[in-house]
Amino acid sequence: FRHHQNVGKQWYQRRVRGATLEILHHYKSRVVVHTSDDLMSVRQKAENEAEETGYKMIEPYDPAVIAGYGTLASEFMKQTNNTLEAVIVLAGDGTLAAATAVTIKEINETTDVYLVAQPSDPVIAAMATGTWPDECKEDTEESVAPALNLNIHCSTRAELMKHCMNTVLTVDNNGIIDAMRFVFERLKIVVDENAAAAVAALFTEQFMQICDSKEYRRVGVMLTGGNCDLMDLPFTILGAADTTKCRNK
Repeated sequence: FRHHQNVGKQWYQRRVRGATLEILHHYKSRVVVHTSDDLMSVRQKAENEAEETGYKMIEPYDPAVIAGYGTLASEFMKQTNNTLEAVIVLAGDGTLAAATAVTIKEINETTDVYLVAQPSDPVIAAMATGTWPDECKEDTEESVAPALNLNIHCSTRAELMKHCMNTVLTVDNNGIIDAMRFVFERLKIVVDENAAAAVAALFTEQFMQICDSKEYRRVGVMLTGGNCDLMDLPFTILGAADTTKCRNK
């Protein structure tokens, strides 16, 4: 359940991070953390309570929700006078990615949109073949960025992404951690691993080669996520990150 303050409930899988829960509790949100990590199980529990209590179930792939996410891309383009030549956005569960892709292309069809995923994400094969799975795949736990462990669970979002995305950029954990520290130190912005993953894609050799071939001069990165525990940052736990790998383009 997505809601305004003091209205409704939000349901999460068991592995939701503690920092996210603390923030939600701070804003007086009523949160239910299900005992299972299985998305379908959590969904069924939420649907049952909605039926019993009369709550309205708001799906993350509801067209109105996707349109709402699209306002982020719209504001991004407006702030840059529609001059961005490329935009990088995290794959996640597909809602933000689909909304960003459609909105960007509607505003400026010449702007390229790149999706960020981990190497094992099924979205890579789907983008390459144009064939999207009919059924949901299990989420993984391979990436330090929680959103990269999600899969596209809706054909609507998949179709939107398929028609509007250019290609998929892949990132690994080391790159994400390096990028996270880079943003903290150079931009002075608090971001979590999800936002850092999009920045990491910017510094991959894969994207550098694309930049060289297309001669990009203005590239936008969607920074989405700041739910991190400042006492438990990955680059302080795993040792000093190599921010020299993060170069300006």
